[in-house]
Amino acid sequence: MTATQPKTDQTSQTLQKRFDKLRDELNAKFLERENMIDGVLACLLSRHHGCLFGPPGVAKSAIIRLGGRNIQQRSVF
Repeated sequence: MTATQPKTDQTSQTLQKRFDKLRDELNAKFLERENMIDGVLACLLSRHHGCLFGPPGVAKSAIIRLGGRNIQQRSVF
């Protein structure tokens, strides 16, 4: 083991906890939208674009806004 490996493990665990907290907060606010939230977070983690399709009123824009606001406020990533 190198001297930097434990710090890397600690950093990744902290990031995982923050990510899980963000996911839980979004899922608590937007009921029955787990798949949509997971897709948005997957795009975020992979640094790729995504496009949400769906009828009006299913919280597409609200999920993006709240997720983005939480990331900016907390410096999650």
